[in-house]
Amino acid sequence: ALRKERHRLAGIIEGTDVGTWEWNIATGETVFNQRWANIMGRTLEEISPVSIATWTEYAHPDDLARSDEALKRHFRGETDHYVCETRMRHKDGSWVWVLDRGKVIDWSGDGKPLVMYGTHQDITERKRSEEALRESEERYRVAIESSNDAVAIVQDFTHVYVNPRFLEIFGYASLEEVAGTGQYTIVHPDDRDKVVGYARARQKGEGVPARYEFKGIRKDGAPVDIEVSVNTIMYRG
Repeated sequence: ALRKERHRLAGIIEGTDVGTWEWNIATGETVFNQRWANIMGRTLEEISPVSIATWTEYAHPDDLARSDEALKRHFRGETDHYVCETRMRHKDGSWVWVLDRGKVIDWSGDGKPLVMYGTHQDITERKRSEEALRESEERYRVAIESSNDAVAIVQDFTHVYVNPRFLEIFGYASLEEVAGTGQYTIVHPDDRDKVVGYARARQKGEGVPARYEFKGIRKDGAPVDIEVSVNTIMYRG
């Protein structure tokens, strides 16, 4: 039964492709599995002998303080688990991202942590995808905010975003002034029925012009002639 249980646990660890670590907090004695070293392009033999200092040797210096704070919160009982995303130095000189998770499983009688077990999961590809998404969003943000056209995002007939050119055209000082206001705040009363009709028809999926003109109104009440191009975006259904 014990052999079966060990085999089952070993299979789970191998199947999830995670590195494991065991840390005797009092002595610093540490045990890593082969995958823990492989994530950094190394073998256990290359990094032996190991201790908790092995972790700090390969961890990115900028991440140590954040990791240490997460450990302290766990030791104080503020969190059920220690969780931290950190970088580890690969054998080729690059940095790999790991999701470091652990939990103290043995405490002293006076509440001090004694033994902690945990895992390392390689999340490098996920972090690269997140960075690529951030860069893409930044490019679009710069493009929209630099546009010579006013750009507005409207949800449920309410402004949720406008760019600087929108503020300039309609005489507002900041996004905060506009966000949450009705879509028709900028439409002159003479043309409001037309614009409302187009918007409601578009919401129902009916055919309406994608480009049309209307008389707008600035914050100070002055009229302004507007040509609008409208596109519907599916967002969370």
